[in-house]
Amino acid sequence: MPEIVVASFNAHWGVGRFGGSRSESFDVAAAVRSFGADVVVIAEAWRPHDGECVLDVLAGEGWNVEERRFATLRLLPKPEVEDPGDGWWSLAVLSRHPVSARRDIPLARVFHDPVRRRAAIAVTLDVEGVAVDVIAVHVSSKLWYAGPLIQLGSLRRRLQGDGRPEIVAGDFNLWGPVVGRLLPGRRRGAGAHVPGAPAAQPDRPRARG
Repeated sequence: MPEIVVASFNAHWGVGRFGGSRSESFDVAAAVRSFGADVVVIAEAWRPHDGECVLDVLAGEGWNVEERRFATLRLLPKPEVEDPGDGWWSLAVLSRHPVSARRDIPLARVFHDPVRRRAAIAVTLDVEGVAVDVIAVHVSSKLWYAGPLIQLGSLRRRLQGDGRPEIVAGDFNLWGPVVGRLLPGRRRGAGAHVPGAPAAQPDRPRARG
């Protein structure tokens, strides 16, 4: 199988982790470029209701972009979900390789989750003639470990498992070894439970799955 480099990044809507002020914003596109990856999963991407989105900027640079909008969000003075707000909170998968298919995989509902309908994005990539499935996910952090366990369990039951190489990447809100037990036999991305990160220091993640 050809080599493929996958990165996972929780962008926290492009603002610092500890506060919602636009003065603490950082360049999400620059962070994505710095990874040197073929595929990047972005949790908490930001799409303003008016104006250009960072995903549009990256698409203009040749990335193939698949997006799932989760909820509306107001960034100031503090991030508030389900407010008509300033824009959309999204999950996205970006690829340098062509996307030949996409489907959304609904995840189980978690009590108190502000996102009413979470779903993973499953894309099939053409990697030098080899079909590779990449599943991008951002599971709820609610109910402590129960939320991630519930949603990753529902994801496992819905994966196709048709023999193609398969990579699951994203923000699991859970430590990597536990994710490995929930999704055995699959390549796992860089998502892990990383309190307070990565937006405070987007180039220095503190944990890997």
